[in-house]
Amino acid sequence: MTRRLQNTVVIFFRISCMFVLAACSKYPPERNYIEFEDPVEQVQDSIQAIIPLTYKVFGGKTGSFVDNKMQNRVYINAHHVGDLKLLEKPERLAQISFLKNNMTLGEVEKFLSLYHYLKRNHLEDPMTLGRDSSIIQFEYRDKDYSDFDLSRRIILVKSPQDTVTAHFKSRLMIMDRKGKLILTAPKGARID
Repeated sequence: MTRRLQNTVVIFFRISCMFVLAACSKYPPERNYIEFEDPVEQVQDSIQAIIPLTYKVFGGKTGSFVDNKMQNRVYINAHHVGDLKLLEKPERLAQISFLKNNMTLGEVEKFLSLYHYLKRNHLEDPMTLGRDSSIIQFEYRDKDYSDFDLSRRIILVKSPQDTVTAHFKSRLMIMDRKGKLILTAPKGARID
């Protein structure tokens, strides 16, 4: 094989690898619209059921519930409370000191059951919206906290007025809406 042909093959191979890597690193287009494994109404009902329990997990104020797979840890209100096995054993989670005062074992079991159901429908890590503790949002599909453009969240709104708050107007854009659920992205995010 001639030197020129070898160089052409190497360049072609490198360009092909770049295209393959770029195509594989794309996030699924479903993250730009609401699509669950189960009917929207069932997911919406589950969100409505988990919200009062989520406030109990947070201790009645702003907060977040995060399972970090990379670190194998569960965080509540930014406090490490245990490893991911907590999500399989409600009785262990119910023993966490600040949950013990707020929730019964039955409520913890219901919270975890709803949490796993919503997770199967691509919703994770319930948290309050900014400083507004009256709205709970969920990370939606392929969360990547480090990439502003890829962040997507699902929010249950009680009325259209919920979307005209200062927080919505200044920080969020609505990408999709089904029933009382809206899909948001940060304002100014690049949408693929």
